[in-house]
Amino acid sequence: MDTPAGASLDDQKQALRKHYRAARKNLPVAEREAQMALTTGHVRSWLDQNAEHRAFTAVLPFGAEPPIMPFLMQMHDRRYRILVPITEPERQLSFVEWTPGVAMERSSVAPIDEPVGPRVDFRAMAEVDLMLVPAQVVDDQGGRMGQGGGYYDRFLEKVRTLADPPKPYAVVFDHELVPAGTFPVEDFDQRVDGVFTSAGLTLFDR
Repeated sequence: MDTPAGASLDDQKQALRKHYRAARKNLPVAEREAQMALTTGHVRSWLDQNAEHRAFTAVLPFGAEPPIMPFLMQMHDRRYRILVPITEPERQLSFVEWTPGVAMERSSVAPIDEPVGPRVDFRAMAEVDLMLVPAQVVDDQGGRMGQGGGYYDRFLEKVRTLADPPKPYAVVFDHELVPAGTFPVEDFDQRVDGVFTSAGLTLFDR
């Protein structure tokens, strides 16, 4: 998409986010659900083949975000441990364990509802096999554009200090995997190691 000549990098990124949010919202519900049924099937296969700890993180979907709740319910029934993010002050993330029917409350720092529960000690991330990282769009070199708050960039930078960190793989709709250069990637932006789409898992060299 075109952005105004002379626009700042922040303005360019905000315009791109607006564009990709609109494209996601315009994707018919039936198409979203069909793509995610295939996509989460690939995630399930990856976990069954690779998950030593049988634990992963995921983001509870809101609005037009990838509808993965059926997958989360299924994986809970299969006795996987599922951790979901909590937004904290100073744009930090912590995680709590998710189970069906868990109580929800409004975030103190963002206009979203989040599960109630004790925060998981950061060291427990060493026993997580996979982080399903949210993204508006991902390029074919692992560049990721999120919502703009930097929460996941900060957390991924920290989690990569672990001796054996979980794999950070994004989950997006098919049209959201794009060529490198489609959107700006800054030094602060943490890349993902792979991305799940309905076609399967695409891995990136790092």
